[in-house]
Amino acid sequence: MNSSERPADTGSPSFLPDICQRHAVLPIILGALLGSVLFTLLHSGPGQFDTIYFSLTALFMLWVVLTSTFLVCRMQSFARHLSIAWQGSLAWLISILVTVFCSTAAALLFPDLVRQLAGPFQFVLHTGLISALVAGLMLRYFYLQFLTSQRRESELEFRLEALQARIRPHFLFNSMNSIASLIPEDPVAAEAAVLDLSKLFRVALRKSDQLISLAEELSICKAYLDIEKLRLGDRLLVNWPKVLPAFAAHARLPPLTLQPIVENAVYHGIQPLPEGGTLSLELSERDRFCYVMISNPIASPQQTRVGPDIVDVDDKRSSAGNHMALDNTRQRLEAAFGDAAVLKNSRTEEVYTVTLRMPLHSQTTPFGLIVEPRST
Repeated sequence: MNSSERPADTGSPSFLPDICQRHAVLPIILGALLGSVLFTLLHSGPGQFDTIYFSLTALFMLWVVLTSTFLVCRMQSFARHLSIAWQGSLAWLISILVTVFCSTAAALLFPDLVRQLAGPFQFVLHTGLISALVAGLMLRYFYLQFLTSQRRESELEFRLEALQARIRPHFLFNSMNSIASLIPEDPVAAEAAVLDLSKLFRVALRKSDQLISLAEELSICKAYLDIEKLRLGDRLLVNWPKVLPAFAAHARLPPLTLQPIVENAVYHGIQPLPEGGTLSLELSERDRFCYVMISNPIASPQQTRVGPDIVDVDDKRSSAGNHMALDNTRQRLEAAFGDAAVLKNSRTEEVYTVTLRMPLHSQTTPFGLIVEPRST
């Protein structure tokens, strides 16, 4: 393995797959049987299949593979503090030593049978070389998969940080102007707006690998909408549940997951309408999943934004920004929950809807995040 390819942190998780779980045994057995079939076909020649040779080869390969798997599993439990090079070297040596031990035992226990295939020394040497080659190729494959996974996680973390740190400059500028205009007229409302703005920035500075409750995320969205209402006034109406359901306190999600969706609803949906519109939020629970549905009215292509933002609604940059925010949010959910989370969007002539599904049950995510179990 190239030192240039090795991650700098020698204490990083093992690059080997988790072979200590029960569900990992079946693929290992199937792989050994497939290898036995290939060796039998090479031995028997085209058009023939020696079932006795296959049975003996399968027995020997299962003996070697399952023993190696058990020892590598035990090695992983204490070798995580070792560098990746040492982990791979130990796994490779274990595979070779187990193969040599098993082939030597086979040569001693079944000398006549081994003598029919090859001499005892040749049998041990050939099986050891084949084990070294196959184990080396497999370990290289696992290492490349590990690098790919690490690179993908780094890219996702970078996007999470970028999205989490991004508060639209024009939103900050407009918010500060609105707060400044409120100070002489309504100091209490101005103070509340400053607190709402500080809540947004406090969440934006939080680490991306932390999860917050759905209720806390909704309070952030509410703070954002309160600030936008200073700017849009009666043009922005919000249909919000008066009392959040119980599961909102237990469902977990990455911070600033819903806020960009709400921001899109305001920026791309309600703001372009001269008369404004209503942003609606619906929460539900079904089959140990929670569902969040956010909908907003949309303008026809002929309508334009009013006020200082006189831009065609069909502006391609706005559409691209909308899709980019949804794609980033979708990737954040995938990074946190894998396939268990789904983000979908749909539109009719008058309404745009984003639906989000998240798990409520306890699980470990690809980034090592722990989704807390529901309270009974």
